[in-house]
Amino acid sequence: MHRTPEGCISYYPFKVTSYLCLIGLSDCPQPASFNLNLEFEMSFQPYRFIVASMACLISMLTVATAHGQDGLSLEEVQKQWTELNKTLDEKQALLESGDTTPGLSAEFGNLVAEANDLINQIRTAAIAKLDADPESNETVRLLLGVMINDAKSEKDGEVLEAGDALIRAKANYKYFEYGATTDKLELTGKRIFEELMIRHREAQRNDLPQVELETSKGKIVIELFENEAPNTVANFISLVESGYYSNKLFHNVVEGVFAQTGGFEKPGIGPGNPGYKIKCESKSPDARPHFTGSLSMATANGEQDTGGGQFFMTYKRTEDFDGISTVFGRVVSGMDVLEKLEFTSMVINGSPQEIPEVNYDKIVSAKVIRKREHEYNPKKVGDPEPKSTAPTAPDLSKKTEDADAEKKDSDSESKTDEASKNDESEKSDPDKADSEPTEPEKEKDEDGSTEKESDDKDGLPR
Repeated sequence: MHRTPEGCISYYPFKVTSYLCLIGLSDCPQPASFNLNLEFEMSFQPYRFIVASMACLISMLTVATAHGQDGLSLEEVQKQWTELNKTLDEKQALLESGDTTPGLSAEFGNLVAEANDLINQIRTAAIAKLDADPESNETVRLLLGVMINDAKSEKDGEVLEAGDALIRAKANYKYFEYGATTDKLELTGKRIFEELMIRHREAQRNDLPQVELETSKGKIVIELFENEAPNTVANFISLVESGYYSNKLFHNVVEGVFAQTGGFEKPGIGPGNPGYKIKCESKSPDARPHFTGSLSMATANGEQDTGGGQFFMTYKRTEDFDGISTVFGRVVSGMDVLEKLEFTSMVINGSPQEIPEVNYDKIVSAKVIRKREHEYNPKKVGDPEPKSTAPTAPDLSKKTEDADAEKKDSDSESKTDEASKNDESEKSDPDKADSEPTEPEKEKDEDGSTEKESDDKDGLPR
């Protein structure tokens, strides 16, 4: 998979905004205070913006051991920039003088594209330097500036790649919070930093399940979002452990969009699912969006609760799938392998067109390399609902009966105590005991109950 990056710099003569240069002039923010001015605006030609930004960026990084694309060190990138800078100066002067030579504007545009490519190399080299020296605050600030610039251009893959490098270097959470809340980004850009805030918290716990896919092109390791999609993750892990995914084809690989698998061992032959369906978790308030490298559950024509075993991994931000398919993981290593998979369709005029006689890639095997210490038993569509464990309401009538019984026992004890006192009094006065006869026994009704017991039956107070 080879995708051409979108340009992040407007062409002459429009106004452009840079998030890059001033970051090298500020102190590294501390956790208690985060107030970093990353933006300045330049209203002249974009070439001038590139010169200022690139000079500032490259001057911050001079470690020759940090290499960018094609094995170039930052010093070598700086040399390239010096030469490019001279040529840009010459072409810019001609444009400003009113030169109308045919092809001059196009030539200038090509030079701008070269400068943009150098920025990409700086990002790659900076990530390498940060991996080698996680304590480099200058590199952290540099990457944040590049990330803000990329987010403004909606280049989510590049932002996430740099953000993951910051997380590996244990960079402060506030960097991502800044990106998620700054008014310099639109909502689409902020959501990328919100995703990085979640990843930062996940890295602190470091307990999410992981699965390794051995494919015909190499290994892909995916991390599973059990916190946001627990049932989908339980289903996936149970299928992996059962061997379900062995020899499953990547039967639907759309250029620049996604790679789908988990259904067939031969093209179009077989049920395409494990024999059951699971409920979607795509409409949960905590549902994760589809970014570059997301792992998502495939559904039948976008219908809810029709997923089972098929899933796909994305090559780009695919917001059209948000709220429809459940994102339940992401690629943490092997994105380069994913990009090597054989296409089955190419997008032509905005519509996927099938490629004939495809040599399908496949999952050779899949294994769980980490999971939490509990059973992974997915709930399937049609399974009976679990019995409610909610507490039952208290039985008030039982409480009333108990209270009546307690009162009756209390009255009985009171009468017993009073009779005992009378007996003791009579024993202490023999004359009185002899002169006063005992109370005659009350007559009983025909049913054998006394008059007092009859009152109790009527429910009258005693």
